[in-house]
Amino acid sequence: MTVYETHETTTPELQVLYGVAELLAGNPEARVPLEWPGPSGTFTGSGVPITIEEYAAGGDVVTLSEYAVSDDPSLSDSVMGVQAMVRCASRARTKAIAADVFDLLQGRRGGTLGGIRLVYAKRASGTSVGKDSEGRLGRADNYYLTVHRPSPNRT
Repeated sequence: MTVYETHETTTPELQVLYGVAELLAGNPEARVPLEWPGPSGTFTGSGVPITIEEYAAGGDVVTLSEYAVSDDPSLSDSVMGVQAMVRCASRARTKAIAADVFDLLQGRRGGTLGGIRLVYAKRASGTSVGKDSEGRLGRADNYYLTVHRPSPNRT
């Protein structure tokens, strides 16, 4: 697993999203291959592209985004929401990608995502979001990732 360089614009949230993208793209059991070239890479067309917080137009796409769920001020673990939005022209393909995401994240314990230690992952919710303006069928699944994230006031 790659740990991306940290610099002033890289946050733990982005590191986790990059780690999830890398995990999904590296799945040898994928029903539908996904592609993640890294935060500044170029897509080759070898799989469905994974984007970070960008809802790309045209073609099938998986978009990962994050949101805060809970941060206990006395503990160093945080719960981070990660949404996997799948948009594909085919209902079967949309569901297959969503199933792959579930298989990789649901109940996952330990390891790291983008250099951030994962404690536990679980799906919190999921739903079909219908067709977009391009006719792609969408599905959004929300996962809660408990991650070890110490900060200056939490150790």
